[in-house]
Amino acid sequence: AVMALPVGARAAQADTMTVTGAITAHNACSLSLSNSGAINYGIIAANTMSPGTTVLPDKLVQVSVACTGATYFALMLVDMRQGQEQLTRRFDFARDRNGQRIGFYQMTTINSATVNGASGYVVAWSNSGMEASPGCCWTTRTEPWGTSDLNDLRGFNQGGNNLTPVTSAQFDVRVQAFIEAPNTSWTLDGAQPLDGLFIMDLYYL
Repeated sequence: AVMALPVGARAAQADTMTVTGAITAHNACSLSLSNSGAINYGIIAANTMSPGTTVLPDKLVQVSVACTGATYFALMLVDMRQGQEQLTRRFDFARDRNGQRIGFYQMTTINSATVNGASGYVVAWSNSGMEASPGCCWTTRTEPWGTSDLNDLRGFNQGGNNLTPVTSAQFDVRVQAFIEAPNTSWTLDGAQPLDGLFIMDLYYL
């Protein structure tokens, strides 16, 4: 049987459907973060902090990348909050309702990694000012990761100074947060959230 909706009649209920995807010239890679990328410091009592900088306990984020075939790529961080200080590799928390700084956090890669199921390394692009390429100038680095900086990409290898084409990689990022308490007491109207947000972007080479 065929049912027809008379012209001019109106459906009682409707919904929409979206169709999305992406076409790439590269093998497809997917990126995932532990705990869906959520880093939670919980409740911090203001009276436990002295004027100056309070260092919060380190947190580790596990990062996994899976590709449909061996692929050259690197990772870049992008700070999504205003006031980031790229030269000092700091990611700012959003300021409070009075425009006062809350603090910042830094991210440092753990250099050891699992690459294609074997031991490997997280390496950084070290030829500042040149466009990154897989064949040269990748070294381990201990300073924090910068933001929105194509000269501070992270990739993977299993030795040497070139990149390894990756089908899978797993590594850890250490997150260190710092609260910058003012010299006078904070006037808190309820809880003041720590509001940091960044994107880890996969950049095909």
